[in-house]
Amino acid sequence: MLKPAGGRWLIAAMILAATTSRARGADFFDVTAVGGSGTTVNAGGGDVIDLANNLINKSSQFAALQGQGFTASLNYGGVANAVVFTENSAQTQATLTIPSTGFSKTFTGSNSSSLQTQIEDFLKSDGDSAYSALIQQVDQQSAVAAIDGNPQATTALIATDAFERFGIDATQTGEVQDPDHGYQFTVSGTGGTTRSEGFDGDFADLALGGQWELNDTVAIATATVLQYRSIGSSEVYTAGQELGLPITLVPREGTDSGWRWQITPWGFAGISGSYDQAEGALLIGGGATNSVSWRTGDLTFTLADQADYATNTDVQVDGYSFDVPVDQWIVKNGVDVSWQVFSSDWFVNGGGAYSEFLNHAAVPNYWTAIGGVGVNLGRHAVLKADFMGDFAPHYTAPGGEVLLTVSF
Repeated sequence: MLKPAGGRWLIAAMILAATTSRARGADFFDVTAVGGSGTTVNAGGGDVIDLANNLINKSSQFAALQGQGFTASLNYGGVANAVVFTENSAQTQATLTIPSTGFSKTFTGSNSSSLQTQIEDFLKSDGDSAYSALIQQVDQQSAVAAIDGNPQATTALIATDAFERFGIDATQTGEVQDPDHGYQFTVSGTGGTTRSEGFDGDFADLALGGQWELNDTVAIATATVLQYRSIGSSEVYTAGQELGLPITLVPREGTDSGWRWQITPWGFAGISGSYDQAEGALLIGGGATNSVSWRTGDLTFTLADQADYATNTDVQVDGYSFDVPVDQWIVKNGVDVSWQVFSSDWFVNGGGAYSEFLNHAAVPNYWTAIGGVGVNLGRHAVLKADFMGDFAPHYTAPGGEVLLTVSF
């Protein structure tokens, strides 16, 4: 998942030759390079490393730039002019600019070899910090960024899983409410599509969870969340591990009417990596989820609230650093209504949630629609299927989830 040369590959591509092209339609990377003679090269794709190799060698799409100076600009996930690079025809002077961060550096050498040496020295020292600052800006401006700032980003993925597990789904799966059950196992699969500002993509999630009762009111819960995501032909992989402590303040036995109140403090660690985008991040954080439900007859009303925080920690791979700054709070509030169909084992549910990134984000807030059907498989299992979709201006991500809970 993580390319050892990480962030430096992208900057090296911009500095050592030019940048990749202006993306055709849904390409994640979109770059335009204009040669000194007026030659314009447009090329795009989902893999920045392949584009970088072609650019450095002035081959494939960039063969027309042989023997010319040029100016190149990179569109990164919809962020225009994310990186701008110029080089003279003699290859003795080059300037790298990252407009969003204010970073700019000019390299001057007596010949092309001397210039390349200066660039390589830069990549071994300050290149990582410059790239990390760039990715932070992408997270704040691109609705399809991998790490933060949109409903499918790593920070939101983990927040959503905890919110469903300890908030909305706690009503149907009976978290810590049946004293005959000491252990509970859950498995869920989610899939869907995304569309935002001309970028099309898809995603698939797998979540595995376990919960052990410590006593009638306190349990310990763990969950592993995996995601594959493709956007603009660029792939991202995410893995997260959660640890929670569900505490039932007001119990409700079985199908009895009345109130139930659960709060769950939880923490997590997660890693997100993309070979195509030459980036990676290790995130840590935690939060608390509040779930209150009221059952009357065949109806159950649930109110869930959550706040969580995510930050980054440095990752070292073969001497290279992946340290993308993340400083994000996410708040989620949702409701759900479930109807036990004519007191049978079947139920239907529907509801929604509102989520908000409290710090800079490309999609600062969004709504989630929830609706589905489920069945109680005796006293020991629940199977349910839901439609779930995230919606914001210029952003849609409809999908579905199948969840199985088994208690022992």
